[in-house]
Amino acid sequence: MQRLTSPTTTALGVGLVLALTAVACGGSSAPEQQTARQIAEALEGIDGLDDVEIEGLDDLLGGDGDGDGNISFSSEAGGMAMGTDLPRPGWLPAGFPLPEGGSITATAIEADESGAAMWLDVPGTVEQIRTDQIDALEAWGARLLTPRDEAANQLSLVFASPDGRTLRTGYGDVGETVFVTIEFTTEDIEVAEAAAAGPQEGPGRATVVIDATTFTAEGTCRIDAASASFDTTGGGDTITIWLQDDGTGQLLPSASVTRISEDSMASWILADPEASDASLSPTDGTFSIRGEFIDLVSMGADGSSSAVPGSADVTCR
Repeated sequence: MQRLTSPTTTALGVGLVLALTAVACGGSSAPEQQTARQIAEALEGIDGLDDVEIEGLDDLLGGDGDGDGNISFSSEAGGMAMGTDLPRPGWLPAGFPLPEGGSITATAIEADESGAAMWLDVPGTVEQIRTDQIDALEAWGARLLTPRDEAANQLSLVFASPDGRTLRTGYGDVGETVFVTIEFTTEDIEVAEAAAAGPQEGPGRATVVIDATTFTAEGTCRIDAASASFDTTGGGDTITIWLQDDGTGQLLPSASVTRISEDSMASWILADPEASDASLSPTDGTFSIRGEFIDLVSMGADGSSSAVPGSADVTCR
């Protein structure tokens, strides 16, 4: 899942600004072809951008003024347009409600259409535009994922679009107008909803099965879009389980289990987090681990211990 604001489109937008700045600092006497080549070379120097095609440069950089003042460019990574009062982009879903009176200043789309975005200047206040946009989008068929009691104070909102994509809107006061962003991504809606809701904490129950022995415990559960944890709060077996997104979309797990009785003790830890399988479902309030566990009690003097398969499942309530 790739957000439009990840390397591809960020590179497009930032690269264009840097390239135009470099040309402007070099003076306006450069021939038109040389100017275009400078910008193309600056863009192609950014990782992921190749064979950049640019339209509208002469008018934007001091041409005869016969054009519309807009600029567009494309590459294998995608395309972007910048200017004033751009036309409604073709990728925008039919009937999608745009803020009333808004002027489109930029649009962007990734080559595989996994992400698309637009930016507008809209007259009015953040509060009014945000309220009107929520009403219009819900009437269009979008579902607000940001908790409604928090939406009135947020500068960014998350929706589930009727076509199954995640829709994000943002609002920023820039003086006489409001800068509005609209972004479609193929980001998983369940993940987006969990992220919008924020961390959830409450009671939970863990069940761990290792080498045909079952351990259970009641405890405190915390879960969000990218992490989860469980800690025992009562008596009986002591279970600690932890999951965390490692930054690449992979969940890195950790788990330990201890049982102490009058005549025996059992203590196990997850052997190799990177070789284990972990899953997380924030909407269902569940997470789990499948992997091999090491018996700390029977560990040899040299630190060696045989690993056995095991599982850990947590349900948050």
